Amino acid sequence: MVWRAAATLVFALPLCAQTPPADDIGKLRELVAIGAAPRKSLEEAEKRLEDQRDTQILAETLYAKLELDQLTPESSGEMIAAAERQLNRRKQRLDEASKLVDAGAAPRTSLGPFLEDLDRSRRTVDEAMHRANLLKELSEIARREAEYEERAESLLTPTPMGPMPVAERYNGDGVFQTAHWKSTVLAFEKEFRRGLPVSANGETTFHKSLGYDHRGRVDIALDPDSAEGKWLRIHLESMRVPYFAFRGYVRGSATGAHIHIGPPSNRVRRAD
Repeated sequence: MVWRAAATLVFALPLCAQTPPADDIGKLRELVAIGAAPRKSLEEAEKRLEDQRDTQILAETLYAKLELDQLTPESSGEMIAAAERQLNRRKQRLDEASKLVDAGAAPRTSLGPFLEDLDRSRRTVDEAMHRANLLKELSEIARREAEYEERAESLLTPTPMGPMPVAERYNGDGVFQTAHWKSTVLAFEKEFRRGLPVSANGETTFHKSLGYDHRGRVDIALDPDSAEGKWLRIHLESMRVPYFAFRGYVRGSATGAHIHIGPPSNRVRRAD
C-alpha cells in the first residue's frame, strides 16, 4: 500500500495535469490556511499555474507564426525567462521523483516521463536562446545603420582581415521606390533561381522598439563581397538606388554582413 501511494504521487507530478483556475487556487489557499487541505496540493497547483503562464508566453513568442523582426528585445527576454523557468521546474520534479525511486517507493521506470519532459525543456531553452541571438544580431545591424552617419569614421576603419572598409555607402539618387524593389526581386530570382534573403522589410516592430525609422528600407542578408552581393550592388547602382554594404564587423563585434537598401535607418527623435 505504501509503494502504491508513493507511485500515485510520482505519476501525479508531471505538468500535464489539469491546471486549476486562479480562483480555485485562491480557495485552496484558504483551505490550507485553516488546515482543511494539505500544503503540498497548493504548491503543486501553483506550479501548474505558473507553468501554464510560461507556456502561454512561449506560444506567443517562440512558437507563434511571427517573423523575427516582429519580436522586441523585451519579448525576447520574457521568452528566455519562461523557457528557463520551465526547465527549472522539470529539474525539481525529476529530483522529487528520483528520491522516491532511491527510497524504493517507486520503480526506476517511473522516471521516464520526467526525463522526457526535462529533455524537451532543454531543447526549448536552446531554441529560445537561438532565436534571441538572431534578434540580438538584428539589433546590432540596426544600430550600425543608425550610427553610420554619426560615426562614419569608426565604421570605415580597416577590418582585421584586410584593407576593406567596414561599411560602404552608395548615395545614388537618394530614392528607393516600390518599382525599384519589384525590379530587384524579379531580377534576383531570374539570375539566381531563388528569392532574396530579406531579414527586414520596411517598418517592423523590432526596429520601432529600438527607436529606429526603417520605413522604406529593406535589409538583405547577403555578404556584399559574395557573388550574389556583388550582383545586387551592381543592380542597385544601375538604378541609382542608395544602399549601405556592411561587412559584419564593427568595434570588435562580429555580426552578420548584409546590404541595407534605401536611406539609413535614422534614430527617431522623440519629444521629452
